[in-house]
Amino acid sequence: MYRSYDIRLNRDPNDDDDLPITLEDHADAGGIGGNQAQAVESEYESGRTSDEEDEEDITWIEWFCNTQGNEYFIEVDEDYIRDSFNLTGLRDIVPYYDIALNTILDLDERSYVGRANDSRSSTIENSAKLLYGLIQARFLITNRGLEALHDKYTASAYGICPNADCEAARQAVLPIGRDQPYVSTVKVYCPRCNEIYHPPSQQAKLASFDGAFFGSSAAHMFIMMYPHFQPSTAARPYEPTVYGFKVHYSVRDMIRQLYAERQQRLREGHAGLSLSAAAAAAAGAHQ
Repeated sequence: MYRSYDIRLNRDPNDDDDLPITLEDHADAGGIGGNQAQAVESEYESGRTSDEEDEEDITWIEWFCNTQGNEYFIEVDEDYIRDSFNLTGLRDIVPYYDIALNTILDLDERSYVGRANDSRSSTIENSAKLLYGLIQARFLITNRGLEALHDKYTASAYGICPNADCEAARQAVLPIGRDQPYVSTVKVYCPRCNEIYHPPSQQAKLASFDGAFFGSSAAHMFIMMYPHFQPSTAARPYEPTVYGFKVHYSVRDMIRQLYAERQQRLREGHAGLSLSAAAAAAAGAHQ
């Protein structure tokens, strides 16, 4: 099918006509020979087709995971997604489930996601993101998923543990969350100090994702599958000191007890003063 391309050659600068000259028009005007016009158009079509093919080669999953801010996600195998057994129960959670699934698998020719003139675009885009995140949480606990997580972990993609002792050792952390959506956002787990933290400031975007996108089991299964990532030396627990002397736990317990007793006496004292004031006021009224 013939297409018109805006090639403005030998235009009269005084010509107010803003309409583009097509290759066909210019060939008729003698500016370019017919064969030359066809050659230029063929070359343009060749380049255009190549660019379009490059775009078409990028799947929705690749596009989504490589979008800025989504680098924390892993690319789930399409074969895993096509197996309906792996998606059991998700239809009841995700709105527009069928359209979202077709979007992820590039089966929806209408391309709802990203269409500015489609009022449902934002809703469907969020549904596709939710569905993909929930699928990812299930995929992460498979061998292929743990292998993909291995690449992220070795690159410290999820950040470094904020514990002072772990930070000095550049201890990487793993994403961890809840198994139900809409409960909490993603946290990070440190296998060295065995603690859970909010994501570091450098990974602030990670904190905006639903914890159900990573689940509660993948981090621990990862350490089981790759035991060499379990640090040989645990983080040293912090020891409070005063002038270099360790503060014994019994001292802190005693201080807490003394503080509680003092607060109790203060409350009782205020109550006693209130009663005395009330009695004095009553006596004055009788006089």
